[in-house]
Amino acid sequence: ENSPRRNHALFAANVAEQLIRNGVRCVVAAGWAVEDGPAETFATTFYEVLLRGERFIDAVASAREAAWRMNPQGNTWAAYQCYGDPGWQWNRGGADAQRAPAPLGDEFVAVSSPVALTLALETLSVRSRFSGAKPALQRDKVRFLESKFGALWGGMGAVAEAFGLAYADASDVDKAIDWYRVAVNAPDASASFRAAEQLGNQLARRGARQADADTARQDIAEAIEHLVKLVAVQPTVERESLLGSAYKRQVMVEGRAALEDGAAKGSPSKASLAALQQMALHYGAAEALAVKTHAPNLFYPAKNCIAAELRLAFLQKRKPALTEERVAVVVQSLAEAEAERPDFWAVVGQIEMRLLQALAQRQLGGAAPGLLDAFQDLKARVPAPAMWSSVYEDACFTLEPYRQFANPGEKRAAAEVLKGLKAMAGAR
Repeated sequence: ENSPRRNHALFAANVAEQLIRNGVRCVVAAGWAVEDGPAETFATTFYEVLLRGERFIDAVASAREAAWRMNPQGNTWAAYQCYGDPGWQWNRGGADAQRAPAPLGDEFVAVSSPVALTLALETLSVRSRFSGAKPALQRDKVRFLESKFGALWGGMGAVAEAFGLAYADASDVDKAIDWYRVAVNAPDASASFRAAEQLGNQLARRGARQADADTARQDIAEAIEHLVKLVAVQPTVERESLLGSAYKRQVMVEGRAALEDGAAKGSPSKASLAALQQMALHYGAAEALAVKTHAPNLFYPAKNCIAAELRLAFLQKRKPALTEERVAVVVQSLAEAEAERPDFWAVVGQIEMRLLQALAQRQLGGAAPGLLDAFQDLKARVPAPAMWSSVYEDACFTLEPYRQFANPGEKRAAAEVLKGLKAMAGAR
């Protein structure tokens, strides 16, 4: 399909993800259109190296280099996205191709350059995200690569960024932040802007999990300061959304702090209200940019902006403004996302929009049974607790303040929805 709205790189990643989930050990997928000559060179070199018995990671590196040498001005060499076990080898004797990967040290014995190290780290990230690899084992592998090559090549921006990504996907936020700091400050400037974006994102995420309110505020303030600078350079949907997300985490931190200080539930502090207003402002800016650029992920900032506006209206005890036209645009974006790159978030987002619309119209009582049935049906298909924990937290964001002023029937409906989602998330 030649639709200008299709993200071909993301489509390739989704295909690779599903193949790996089905048991395929290694996948090579082109993220964009390739040139005939370099593409043929990539393919023949890849299979020549693989058939010699060398590792998947070596075959990919050799094929990329051969394609680049054929046309250094082209981008075919970079089009190929490679996923899976970097140490996999083709066995001519017909042994089990799905055998367990090599021991930790042997798995990365072929890493002999910064490019090969970056590829190995990117592969670990993909396995963490899409293959259900255990975080503890993934962290061990990243630490092994760090101990062996960190001092040698870690000062390169692109390598440091790959370490940051690998640690983030292996659920080690502290190490991810450390490496992203190295990446954005590397003198060779080889790290991408995404490294700077992710530094702010990881700081905000860590801040939201800090038990001490002052420490949490410090992390989130640094994240906001960092992201504000990026938006000043060039506002994008991603950057405005990350900034909105950082302010959302500040809202939650200030809410917890107010309760610990003995404030009445439902009585937001000035800091919380200010953060909520900023959250709505930046998600709104992201939504406007997404509409202007026909971004396929318009639903993400729009849904979060609507949630912020509803929470603000509930806390200020006024009727929220949510037009049918705006809802229709967001629902259409979600439907297109489900059709083009179906995943959990595109499906659950449509149910969440029904929930937000019911809250805006103060008609949750009538909608609650159908919403719970829809959530439960999706839960049966996608049971992942971590995903449902996120859904539950987002529901709390709007339903908790809604319960403070709603009539008794609406309060009961809100309590039932929260109870059901809490059970789906496995929360205590």
